[in-house]
Amino acid sequence: TNEFAQRYQTNSAPWYWPGINVAGQWVGALDNSGAAVSLVGSNGVELSSVPYKTSGDWPERADGQGSSLELHRFPTATNSTAEAQAIVADGRHWRSSSLYHGSPGRVDPFEKAVRISEILAHTDVVGDWVELSNVSDQPADLTAWYLTDNLDVPLRYAFPNGTVIPPGETLLLSQAQLGFGLSELGDDLTLLQVGGTNILRFLDSVDLPASARE
Repeated sequence: TNEFAQRYQTNSAPWYWPGINVAGQWVGALDNSGAAVSLVGSNGVELSSVPYKTSGDWPERADGQGSSLELHRFPTATNSTAEAQAIVADGRHWRSSSLYHGSPGRVDPFEKAVRISEILAHTDVVGDWVELSNVSDQPADLTAWYLTDNLDVPLRYAFPNGTVIPPGETLLLSQAQLGFGLSELGDDLTLLQVGGTNILRFLDSVDLPASARE
């Protein structure tokens, strides 16, 4: 469709990717509460089916929060048809895409280099704080990265240009630096890569349960 082409096949778009080939288009819409997507041969035989859901073992960020569902454990040539069907029907074998708006036409090779590694939430003693760890063997440049506890306000905390975490080291951010605290009722903390005002990639995210006051 025109919308797909504008988002993924127009080289001026933030989510452009070269060489995406679209085989065709189908009529209808996916059910937001979960459904089965089936691939059927010309002879009417079902070749594969994915009964996706929006909760339980299924990644929830793909339920309208900017990600697609990506299969990260693929059936192998030695799997029987029944085993392959069981693999793709299991939500634990899927993940929310790191790329905003998903990764059509390729398998995204992204590996997390920086992780949200420790959080102190809901405290009156020293204030909340967040720790980031660079788990890679290369320096991590945090320019154009943001941290937010509300995806409706994705640009909540901007890392200063040139902020770098050396390999194997950490960066600690206080509530005063962030400009926001974390809710006692539970919260989501997300590390984002942004181009201009457009989210490009979910770099890491943590779901925080409700916490007692420290």
